[in-house]
Amino acid sequence: MGKYSNEKWYLIEKKRYITEYGEIPPHWIIFPNSHPYSMMWRMGAGETFSMVFSNWFKDHFENEIDKINFFLKYPAPPRWLEIMATYIWEIDLNSEQEFTESTFLKKLKYLGFLGTDEYLRDLEDPKWLD
Repeated sequence: MGKYSNEKWYLIEKKRYITEYGEIPPHWIIFPNSHPYSMMWRMGAGETFSMVFSNWFKDHFENEIDKINFFLKYPAPPRWLEIMATYIWEIDLNSEQEFTESTFLKKLKYLGFLGTDEYLRDLEDPKWLD
């Protein structure tokens, strides 16, 4: 059970997303024009959504196959692949090598996730600096 599973604010937010989407979709569906390392994920609506999604995801997906199938339903923009990998494999990439050199990016490509060749270009696109 996730850290916030019984918190009133979480239950309200969870219900809101499930009413609209049938489940809680990943970050890039709710905020499609966002960058995964934007400050918006550390405060305000982005931070709240991140907490809700993380908690809900932990409560609903225990095995790797189910996690992979969930994300295959919601194709991620290339810049989001690293974040998606952290949810699938519960890895801390801060202690890993660069994601572009990791086995995880190769694994995503093997599993049929699109955008693996564009990951770095999308992540570092100058449009995110505006």
